[in-house]
Amino acid sequence: MASSDFTVQKWKDGHTDTILCLDSNNNGVTASGGQDGLCCLWTPEGALMDRLDKFDDDVTSLCFCQKDASKFFLSTGNSVMSYDLKNLKEPLFCCSFNQDEINQIALNSNEELLASCDDAGQIKVINLRDKRVHKTLRKHSNICMTVKFRRKKQWELVSGGMDERVIQWESGRGQVQRILNMQEYVQEAPSGTYMVNPPLIHCVDISRNDRFLACALENATVQVFEFREIGRASCRERV
Repeated sequence: MASSDFTVQKWKDGHTDTILCLDSNNNGVTASGGQDGLCCLWTPEGALMDRLDKFDDDVTSLCFCQKDASKFFLSTGNSVMSYDLKNLKEPLFCCSFNQDEINQIALNSNEELLASCDDAGQIKVINLRDKRVHKTLRKHSNICMTVKFRRKKQWELVSGGMDERVIQWESGRGQVQRILNMQEYVQEAPSGTYMVNPPLIHCVDISRNDRFLACALENATVQVFEFREIGRASCRERV
């Protein structure tokens, strides 16, 4: 694709330190969170429209609602908060169920459940209607970096962490459905390269048709799996 297809803009005057996360709603409003403890809101044109009061900890993850574009969730420290763009003075909801710093949050498809994964390796599945923990998922032996709900199976989610494992869960019963050890998929590095980083999982995402799972690894590869009902998922590697 030619570079002329893109218009480059520099959004400035928001953050003073590293930006850790971004999300945009259906109207083009973007929220950004950073190590400066700030959450900034930007217009589709890139103008700073508002900024939340500075938090004590990094803003590590952001997630807009699809059903109501004015509402979004953020994580900072071990807390999850929700806000409404129409009134940013006070959060709509705040909870601190996680034991350690949260790395990522995710909403399920009907936006009744929110998952938050943390440095303790745990995932809290929060029932947003009752504002309580529905399940605590414990299987990672190290930091859990990333979590994502499946799009067509609202109780199923996938997590990945610094233990080199991707875990597929049924969160309703808190059951593990499948564990993928990324060491099993490590291949010899291409000729002329020297790869020493282990296959730690930093991010996972699921395709819109709910068929494919992509895992971004520290060893500079992306592993792509196809969901199947029984047995191990098929895999292909991209470098």
